[in-house]
Amino acid sequence: MDAEVNGLADAFHRAAITPRQFATKINEWMSAQGLARDRIHQTTPYSWLREGRRPRPITAYAAAAVLSDHLGVPITASQLWPDIEVGGRLERLPMVAVARSVKGEAQTLRELTAAAASRAGHLRMSTSMELAVAVEAAAGEGWKERPGEEQEDSTPLLPLVAAHTSGLRELFGTVGSDRVTRHYAGAELSALAAVAAEVPASDTLVVVADLAHLLGEMEFDAGRNGFAERYLLSALRLRYAAADHVGIAATLGTLAEVVCNGPQPEAARKLATRAIGLCPRGETLLRARLLTRAAMAAAANGDVRDFSAMAQVISGHLRMVDDHPERNRLTVESAHAATLLARRNPDAAEFLGSAVDVLSRVCPNSSLSARERLFYGLVLAEAQIMTDAVDEAATTVRAVSPLLVTVRSGRCERLRRHLREYLIRQARTPAVADAIADLEQVIGAQPRLRTGTITTPSVPPHRPVASNRGVRDVA
Repeated sequence: MDAEVNGLADAFHRAAITPRQFATKINEWMSAQGLARDRIHQTTPYSWLREGRRPRPITAYAAAAVLSDHLGVPITASQLWPDIEVGGRLERLPMVAVARSVKGEAQTLRELTAAAASRAGHLRMSTSMELAVAVEAAAGEGWKERPGEEQEDSTPLLPLVAAHTSGLRELFGTVGSDRVTRHYAGAELSALAAVAAEVPASDTLVVVADLAHLLGEMEFDAGRNGFAERYLLSALRLRYAAADHVGIAATLGTLAEVVCNGPQPEAARKLATRAIGLCPRGETLLRARLLTRAAMAAAANGDVRDFSAMAQVISGHLRMVDDHPERNRLTVESAHAATLLARRNPDAAEFLGSAVDVLSRVCPNSSLSARERLFYGLVLAEAQIMTDAVDEAATTVRAVSPLLVTVRSGRCERLRRHLREYLIRQARTPAVADAIADLEQVIGAQPRLRTGTITTPSVPPHRPVASNRGVRDVA
């Protein structure tokens, strides 16, 4: 684009879309941000163009984000409506940090943890273009105090802090992303970032990045994808500063998984490809994990051919790690990707049978954490429903229901709600009725779940089985 956008009419002329198409894209963006209540009517953009009316700030922000991604250039709400002000929860933290020092990054992390701790805190997910700019900026950061070989460990406490982060990861696997755990980890990250700002040694930055990465995973599990992106981007910048090549690839892979669940899943495939390209030689397990992220990205885009190619490559890599405990985790992740593909593309129902077989065999495995057994168990129930095996899905739900009492997870809670709604409509057999009764009992035993904003897929899933038409999507 040669010149700046001059008003909404100019942006519409360049984008070449109709007002109704624009409204659809805005509503998809709203739903993906967990802002379904702020969706607009299909005819609303006509009043903006013909009568010069102004939308609410949240709508103006969404319109700018949609047009930015569509045109491939940054567009702000003030360019579309010069007299409108967008602020507060929408502009709290920038996507691309301007800090080019460890102290600046530490300040960014302190602001991020404070925003995440606020009950009113909300961060939108990025557009594809914003994300690409942020990743490129992380790789090209000109750090003022980039660690060198002459710098030694900043503190002998680092091994203890690293072990504590590992313990937090185990706790995350056991109890999920409950609010207390996330806030505790956030407070620790803020304090540790302050230490790194004083003596920015490489190993200190790696430990801070590890904790920021973990918090990104926690926020993602809680359904707060905007915060997850920010934590992971901060971890990525720190890893580049410390030249942590293995960590760079791992963080990019996790970021790809988060983006798969956002409004622009096509960006996830590029992130996964980049991560695979940066993965050091000899890291067979990490490469296999990154390949599953690439398969997940292909599934999120409904690309059957790309997914099939990735599945074949993953199969070869899994044979290389046959004896590794992580193999089961990688296997169920691949099966989850197949289920996601079947939801996004009705021509991919052929993958559901193998996904059900894999999930049925591996989900009860003790090598998975409690949170993973719950999530993939619910995914298995979803896949069984998609193959018309409703009684088997009810049995699966009953098997994992006890974990709902102890595991706090926004992703699992969203799956549980949709499965429960579907089973209630199908409560004609004893197996389904018993599953509903168990769910009701579990819900009564649960403390109130506070998981933040739960995001939903930007593309309405399809039913791959003809007899399931009209069945509401359950993931």
